[in-house]
Amino acid sequence: MLIDILFLVFAGFGFYTGYNKGIVRTVVTAFSLILAVLAAFRFSPFVTEGLMSVFNSTSSSMFLVGFALTFILVILAIRTLVKLMEKGFKAANINFVNKIAGGLLTGAIATLVLSLFLWFGDNAGLINNKAKQQSLTYESLEAFPGVVKDFANKVKPKAKEFYEKTKDSIDESREKAREREEERKNQE
Repeated sequence: MLIDILFLVFAGFGFYTGYNKGIVRTVVTAFSLILAVLAAFRFSPFVTEGLMSVFNSTSSSMFLVGFALTFILVILAIRTLVKLMEKGFKAANINFVNKIAGGLLTGAIATLVLSLFLWFGDNAGLINNKAKQQSLTYESLEAFPGVVKDFANKVKPKAKEFYEKTKDSIDESREKAREREEERKNQE
């Protein structure tokens, strides 16, 4: 019974949190951090060069400033895009779908966390057989990490392909920006 109550608390809290954020904000928040770090690593040398030129400085701390500035600008750009998308959902009267999907995704993540805690508790001998037998959800919760792993293995090739295309696109943008900067310097 305690396992079932924990399931309701975890899944309910996850759904509530995801419902309030919506699927777009939930997913984009996670990916925006990854993308911002990736972009900061790719573009910070260029931004640093620009900052050094503008401020006529050769300080090594300029790299940190360039990295931080790039990171923050990418996060702000993504947040702006998310707000525009959410306004579009509201205007099209499909924001309800966004919120339900966000609730389901975050509820599933919270359920996965609980499943992992239960797995650890079971392996540590903290969950007795009586508690498992009395639970209506234990069998499903026990199997849930395996289901998620199978799903992740199916999605992994597409995620890797997306990552590679994103990286290539960032590299291409960086190269074009460098070429424009060199052209500008040559014209001076």
